[in-house]
Amino acid sequence: MREMGLTVDPGCSWVEVKGKVHAFLSGDSSHPEMREIEGVLQGFFEKMTAAGHGDPEASFANEVEASKAEVFCGHSERLAVAYGLINTSPGMPIWVTKTLYMCESCHITMKFISKAVRREISVRDTEIFHHFKDGSCSRGDEGYRGN
Repeated sequence: MREMGLTVDPGCSWVEVKGKVHAFLSGDSSHPEMREIEGVLQGFFEKMTAAGHGDPEASFANEVEASKAEVFCGHSERLAVAYGLINTSPGMPIWVTKTLYMCESCHITMKFISKAVRREISVRDTEIFHHFKDGSCSRGDEGYRGN
């Protein structure tokens, strides 16, 4: 696509916190709390690796020179969930809506985060509601799209 000069609109996810909607674009780092958001996601990445979950970004192995931290923090639903975790009370569920399908890596990550923080996380992609709780998804391991 790049060779043909085509571009793809970045994925967008949003989460409502305290009555205000916060939108996140894939790969966008302009949010005023991005440093904290990236810190939260990097912490989860380290915990997943330490827990033996392997590399949650394995499906991105062929990406050119992409660092794990950049890829891990670039998915819009992850940014929205991290923002929700930072700005809501412990135990409060997090609801995210996104414009694209959820990828396998994000699905694995959401399962891990839901168990680690003991919170329900719901992500509505273009077709499906994914309800994550205690490390499981209501859809089982179906309903996400490969890259």
